[in-house]
Amino acid sequence: MGTAELAILVSGTVGLGAPTISALFQKSRDKGVAQRERAARDRDELRALLDEIAAALDARTEQLVESEQWMRESFLHRSKSDEAPDVEPSKGTHLSTLKARLVIRRGRRDTLTAAFEAYIDTTDQALEEIGSMWRNHEPFDFDDARLDERAARYRRALEVFLDRAKAILDAN
Repeated sequence: MGTAELAILVSGTVGLGAPTISALFQKSRDKGVAQRERAARDRDELRALLDEIAAALDARTEQLVESEQWMRESFLHRSKSDEAPDVEPSKGTHLSTLKARLVIRRGRRDTLTAAFEAYIDTTDQALEEIGSMWRNHEPFDFDDARLDERAARYRRALEVFLDRAKAILDAN
């Protein structure tokens, strides 16, 4: 095989192989772009979900604190209203939906899901306690210090959730 024949052979091989290699590189680049876009969408969806959860938990915390203050004021016959502030229950409501969405995104064993559940457990226990006292006509005679301690406990549980949410968003 002469030099001219070898040049033709090499030229033909390169000519046939270059488009294939170029197509493979383009496919790889497109896949990388698609993965980055999907990761960005996932991060944005998680951020939106966590924003929604944070707002709902913050509102529930304040509703619970206001409800306990109303209970005490009612006990002392100083309440300005005949009805306690509503506190959204955790089951069968928007909070249940938010929890389900979080579990789908993060899994049941995730630390963020655990923090959400710990917050719900903390506030559900308080709601059960004050509900039981109300149903049994027991005095809700908590002093300011005890009400402040209870409010701080609810807010701490909320802060644990928020801190974990922030850490997860920062890591993504």
